[in-house]
Amino acid sequence: MNAIKFTFVTIIIISIILTGCDGPQGPTGEVGPQGAQGPSDIFITGTIKTATNWNAVGNVFITTSNTQSVPEVSLNGISIPMQLGEIGFLFTHDDFPVTAGDTVQLVVDYIDMNSNPSIAGTEAILPDSFGIALPNPANEVILVVGDSLTINWSPSPGVDTYSLEFMLEYSYLDTLGSQEYFQYGLDTTLIDTVINFTSDILFPDAASIDSVLVSSGHFDVWAVAGPVLEGDESNITGEGEGFFYAWTFGSHLELTVQDPP
Repeated sequence: MNAIKFTFVTIIIISIILTGCDGPQGPTGEVGPQGAQGPSDIFITGTIKTATNWNAVGNVFITTSNTQSVPEVSLNGISIPMQLGEIGFLFTHDDFPVTAGDTVQLVVDYIDMNSNPSIAGTEAILPDSFGIALPNPANEVILVVGDSLTINWSPSPGVDTYSLEFMLEYSYLDTLGSQEYFQYGLDTTLIDTVINFTSDILFPDAASIDSVLVSSGHFDVWAVAGPVLEGDESNITGEGEGFFYAWTFGSHLELTVQDPP
């Protein structure tokens, strides 16, 4: 019993000694200045796309972020419905009444991160109608193995930038009887109205191709209005930032490949 009491008293004494060993408290410095307030404006990205030769409708796709509530988004006074997005809010409209050359006015009403009612938006002009002039105005091109291909399109007034998508694929038997496959694709932005695909690009093994088994390909060109070049700044005005683009589809080419001569 005495041993138990002795142990208990020893623990209390050690605890008191350790508590008294705390060093002196250092001086308390002044509180630093308040850091800069985080961004409170909305961030908007979006596109409206229409076509030269299709019905007078366009597709709208707009995302927003950095708001306290769901924004109200409209184009030319027409409300754009909200969809559920993985990040921020997504607004889409698949049959918006618009055609090439039209002007659209984007308005976004929202509550910013500081609980203030705010408005942001922009005005964009859809590029005017244009189309492919060469190799011909038709929508099909037949390539013979070893050919090069130059595609030229008429300019869309007031627009310098074009978005291109090219794809060519084919299966063939080589001169040894083996079946081979080739595919080439290009998705790029161009400040020009012409592009050239050399024979070395389209048919890098032309000398070994005996016969073409199956082939397919396409070329699409869009005129794009908006900040697309490196260093271009936001084109959203008011209490917001971001990028909004207006696209007009020009032409579509179907591509096929024939046997070498």
